[in-house]
Amino acid sequence: FEIFDNDNVSPSMASPIVELDDWERIKRTVIKIKQESNVAKNEEDFQQIGLLCREVIISLAQIIYNPEIHGAVDEKGTEIGETDAVRMIGNYIKVRLAGSSNEELRIYAKATNKLANLLTHKRDAKKQDMLLSVSATMALINFIGILEEKI
Repeated sequence: FEIFDNDNVSPSMASPIVELDDWERIKRTVIKIKQESNVAKNEEDFQQIGLLCREVIISLAQIIYNPEIHGAVDEKGTEIGETDAVRMIGNYIKVRLAGSSNEELRIYAKATNKLANLLTHKRDAKKQDMLLSVSATMALINFIGILEEKI
């Protein structure tokens, strides 16, 4: 069972649909996730994919987050560190999708971000966990990419 095409020519359900050319680090990591997902066979392999997902989420957060625009602390007053992807993306979403008409989009983005990050920390990772982590990570990349008009 492969979740990606080996030749990377045709799109797959777990691939970004947004343009990544100027997000070079994200693009490289997504390619690595695709390659390694196709050959992952055991817990350590699945955990490695989770770590790659975590790294790509951190890279994404660092690209889009600006503390001067999105705030340097979260809603509880916790200072946002330079690798705190959950809080960076949370603040980005809060500002980018402000207003009551965007409530469902904020809920979706927050849940996708939380799920992607949660699954990357599982020590007893199974193939299903890896697939869910990759799927949530790609959904988050697509969501943010669409907001950033990378379509």
